[in-house]
Amino acid sequence: MSSRRAVAVLLAIGAIVLIAYPWIEREQQRRQQAQILGAWEQAQAELQATQAAAVRTGLDRTRPAPEPADSTIVAEPGDRFELPSHVKGIEVKGVLRIDKIDLKEPLLEGTSKMALKLGIGTVVSGRKPGEIGNYALAGHRSWTYDHQFNRLDELDIGDEIVVQTAADTFTYAIHAISIVTPDEVSVLDEQNGKAEITLITCEPLYKATHRLIVKGELKST
Repeated sequence: MSSRRAVAVLLAIGAIVLIAYPWIEREQQRRQQAQILGAWEQAQAELQATQAAAVRTGLDRTRPAPEPADSTIVAEPGDRFELPSHVKGIEVKGVLRIDKIDLKEPLLEGTSKMALKLGIGTVVSGRKPGEIGNYALAGHRSWTYDHQFNRLDELDIGDEIVVQTAADTFTYAIHAISIVTPDEVSVLDEQNGKAEITLITCEPLYKATHRLIVKGELKST
C-alpha cells in the first residue's frame, strides 16, 4: 500500500470515529441512566415489601431497611425505612416524570457534568420537593428527541410535573413558562408560602443564548 493510500485510509477511519463518537457516548449514557433508574425502582420495590412485612409482623419501623441484594446499592441507616441515597456510586434524590413529553429521568444531586449527563440536577443544595420554597432543577437540551429536557418547550400551563422520592410522590401543576437571559437568577427566588418547582434548560434548542423556565406549584402529595 502506498503511503498516500495509507494516509487516505487513516483519514477515513478518523472521520468515521469522529462521526460515531457522539452516538457511542449517548448510548453509553443511556445505558448508565437505565441502570440507575432500574436499580432505584428495584430498591423501591424491595423497600415496599420490607415495609409491608414490618406492618404485618409488628417490627419496629424505626429500624433501617436491610441492604438490597444488589451490592452496588448502598442503604444508609436512618430514623425510618428509606431508599438508598446512592445508586451505583451516584447520589440519587428520586425520579422526575412528565408524562406529556414521555420524560422519566433520575434526579441527581448538584449540577456537575456527570449529573447533567445522566439525569436532571438539583440547582440549590438543601431544597426538597413538596416543601415551601422553590425546588429548582436543571437539565440539558439538544440531545436526542426524547432525552432529558429536549421537549420541555412542548409543555403548557396546567400540565403536570411529578417528583417521586423515597418518602412521597409530589405533583405540580405548571403555572408559568418564560424565556430569560442566563444571568436572570431571580427564577431561583422563593415565593412566600408557596411550594414551587422550577425547571431550567437552554433556549433555543441548538444555540443556547437564553434559558427556558417552567414553573409549577404543588398540587398534591
